[in-house]
Amino acid sequence: MTGLLQFRRRAIASTMSCREVHVIMPAPEIEASLPKLRRRTVDSHVEREALRGNYSPVAARVIATRGLTSTRPIGRQLTPGLEALDDERLLADIDLAAERIAGAILSREIIGIATDYDMDGLGAHAVLRLALVQVFGHPAQYVRSYIGHRLSEGYGLTAALTERVLAGPHRPAVLVTADFGSTDESTIARLQAAGFVVVVTYHH
Repeated sequence: MTGLLQFRRRAIASTMSCREVHVIMPAPEIEASLPKLRRRTVDSHVEREALRGNYSPVAARVIATRGLTSTRPIGRQLTPGLEALDDERLLADIDLAAERIAGAILSREIIGIATDYDMDGLGAHAVLRLALVQVFGHPAQYVRSYIGHRLSEGYGLTAALTERVLAGPHRPAVLVTADFGSTDESTIARLQAAGFVVVVTYHH
């Protein structure tokens, strides 16, 4: 059986005196849109390496369907360290961004952090704030947090969130986004016209 459980229409003699069960099945177009299970391809080489690494047969089978490679240790791929990160110099304009943020730290300028309210955004927000304050010693009072409101501002560097950044007291000289901004050209242009330097970071 696929989709919803299917029941036969049949007479029932029960203590509830129920005579029939009527089941209304979804329309074909709705049935077609329901999630479908698909079988993943198992990489036998990865599965063997996982078994050699003392993973259980069930775990090894799951690992072997997740796109890992047998040319690198399985454990390092499942729990990578900092050495697994890509070279940051591959990021576009990384030197310009680093110099401007460093300049803001040295000059004690206000730095703003703008992110979404979901786990990607909040996690990135926390990392950036901790890095600025605890690693680079930037005073916490010189860091402004802007997290989009789920109901009134929505996802991304929206016009509503931009208005909040512009309207607030002690506006930041540099605004760093995380997990959004790559498609928000119009609002970034508005911020730039108002004198902001906007640094966009995005992981997709």
